[in-house]
Amino acid sequence: MNTLKDFYEYIKVNHNFNCVNTLDNGIFSKNIFIKRYDDLLKYVVNNRYKNCYINYQPLKTSENRKTENVRGVNLIAFDIECKNKKSPESSDNLIKMLDYIYKFLYYTKTKNYMIVFSGNGYHLYMSIGRIIKRDDLELLKQTYKQIIKDFSNILNKISNDFINSDDRKDLAGILRIPETTNVKVNRFVKLIDIKQNGDNILLRKKFFQTMRQIKRKNKIFEEKMKENKNINIKLPNNIDELLDHPLVKILFDKTLPEKTFGSRHTSIIFALQSLIYHSGLQNKYEITELSREVNQYCGISVDLSSCSNIESFNLPLQLAINFCKKNRYDKYVKELEELYK
Repeated sequence: MNTLKDFYEYIKVNHNFNCVNTLDNGIFSKNIFIKRYDDLLKYVVNNRYKNCYINYQPLKTSENRKTENVRGVNLIAFDIECKNKKSPESSDNLIKMLDYIYKFLYYTKTKNYMIVFSGNGYHLYMSIGRIIKRDDLELLKQTYKQIIKDFSNILNKISNDFINSDDRKDLAGILRIPETTNVKVNRFVKLIDIKQNGDNILLRKKFFQTMRQIKRKNKIFEEKMKENKNINIKLPNNIDELLDHPLVKILFDKTLPEKTFGSRHTSIIFALQSLIYHSGLQNKYEITELSREVNQYCGISVDLSSCSNIESFNLPLQLAINFCKKNRYDKYVKELEELYK
């Protein structure tokens, strides 16, 4: 059995490109685009079978491997590792992990899958059975992310949290190639099992069902935005007013409960990005500096000048107020509510 060829045949989509990279000293090499098995074999040989990766979704062109160039979704993939930090790579733990993976496949009635040993865990691929094209890229991204989240929750529940399923939510994600060496742990990456006993009908149905649900939610969200578009809210006129804004103060307030520190990032930063966008301050140098300070203080990576096409600041502000009420940030609730003219 030619495991490298079997691996490629499983992930490939005819008349499309895949991108390969080599990890060297923590840095990925220049993208190399392949269209056939011989290209993959040549790439692996030239890189001496070390630290080789491939993107597992089909690309439209050989221009780049960014999400915008992904043609569609052909399969879903998981990077699975053991949560036992003392000896995650022990033989007992690896056997136990594999057992949980097979239980997961049985529970989800998955008939078409591929399992690859990554050197310190497993990569699990589940074929959708057809390519779901990216007519609406944002909708496809949201659907893929939700599907991965749902299945990861099932996998983690079945394993009683013994398994850590690293969510591969990026459509342009990459994983290790079998028949190569994971230099970090000095172990051989190999194809463990591949089954194509039928069509993953349930997975495909779930994908389309999730897509419809997200599409409905997006439509409701857009309708709410239109309803709230004309509500007047006080916006900062300059950088000084922005820096004194309650949304900024919340992020740097050390007196707030530590247990809410991580969770408050989502709603508060979303509201702050929208505030900056609607205030017309996103191109200011000070915003870059503020982003840097927020990232350093909160331990995250976010660009405050980046904002979705939100027609009104009202909804992000209301989400921030609701969050503050829920977590009893009482002094900030009043300040935020006073922003309404």
